[in-house]
Amino acid sequence: MQHLDELTLMMYLDQELTAEETIQVEAHLANCPQCQNQYSGMQADQQLFVATFSESCSPSDLSLELNPFTQAQVEAIASLHKRHKRNSTWRPLSWIAVVAAGVASYLLFLQSAWYEWLSETWATWQYNLLWTSAFWIKENAGDLLLHPQNGALQVSLLFLGLLGALVLLHSRRTSMLHENHQEGGRNP
Repeated sequence: MQHLDELTLMMYLDQELTAEETIQVEAHLANCPQCQNQYSGMQADQQLFVATFSESCSPSDLSLELNPFTQAQVEAIASLHKRHKRNSTWRPLSWIAVVAAGVASYLLFLQSAWYEWLSETWATWQYNLLWTSAFWIKENAGDLLLHPQNGALQVSLLFLGLLGALVLLHSRRTSMLHENHQEGGRNP
């Protein structure tokens, strides 16, 4: 079980936590004797401090206003905290939007251009790729089998990329053949 840190206990003692955080701390304190002891010690220290402070100072001696420099620092820290919280919320959402826009643009605009380029490239390099890969495997198969950790990731990524390209080409070619077959059936 992970114990509560000192800062969290101090913020709980001063009632500076959110309602959700307060519930979590109270649930943890109900089940953790070590954190209960630490919290009890903090309560005792706070009561001693309040008693000592109230005896040594009269209410007229207390100034509740901060000097302007300290007030500016507090406001700057609060502003940074708000900005950090806002950025930590919007950053993942913006990345998700960028990825979604990229996928949508690929599906809407680039898929046919990518298919045309890939089919031309595949037609050009199919023979060379087949023989080159066969000789590459012949030369490197022993190393890959004896020491698979050295190149297994690269080979598997290469294989998956080639497999993806073949699936894309096959699906596009099948759909084009199906469309041509349907058009041929309509126009005798």
